[in-house]
Amino acid sequence: MEYETIQPPFTKKFDEMSKTELKEYNRWFHQVLPERIQELVKAVKSTSGFEGWVPDFTPDSLYVLGDWLALQVETRQLSRAEYEQKYQEVNKGVRFPIDISDREMSIRTVSLAMDTGMYLSEVFLRNHATLSWTQTFKGVSVTYITAGLRFRALVSWSSNQYT
Repeated sequence: MEYETIQPPFTKKFDEMSKTELKEYNRWFHQVLPERIQELVKAVKSTSGFEGWVPDFTPDSLYVLGDWLALQVETRQLSRAEYEQKYQEVNKGVRFPIDISDREMSIRTVSLAMDTGMYLSEVFLRNHATLSWTQTFKGVSVTYITAGLRFRALVSWSSNQYT
């Protein structure tokens, strides 16, 4: 089965987006959420040994999904230039340099992780009636609040991932 990777509308990191871009990203996210979950379901069910997975949005469905996702993780070797750029970004303004890996997750792995996160969000929403998506802004950061559960958006996309 051919898995179609997710294509976010922006290649900027969240902290580089304007409020308008963040709102557009939020609209896009909710628009593609059902089709991304269907893409994930097809990918899981087309994998040998996982054909019987029942994506019923119950907490128990996450066990099999987690086992499957762990088998899908792929990394790629960074080029010397990519490594140097990433090293400089991580260590900008740092007094004691931090060593970084010379590998990163593949685009497919990042996409599967995002799709899995979307499925996980639906498990939360469908099993806890008081939860909902809300987008709030504080300064230049965005926080998604789900009925008292707070988490910052951690996924960022670099401009070279989708070129």
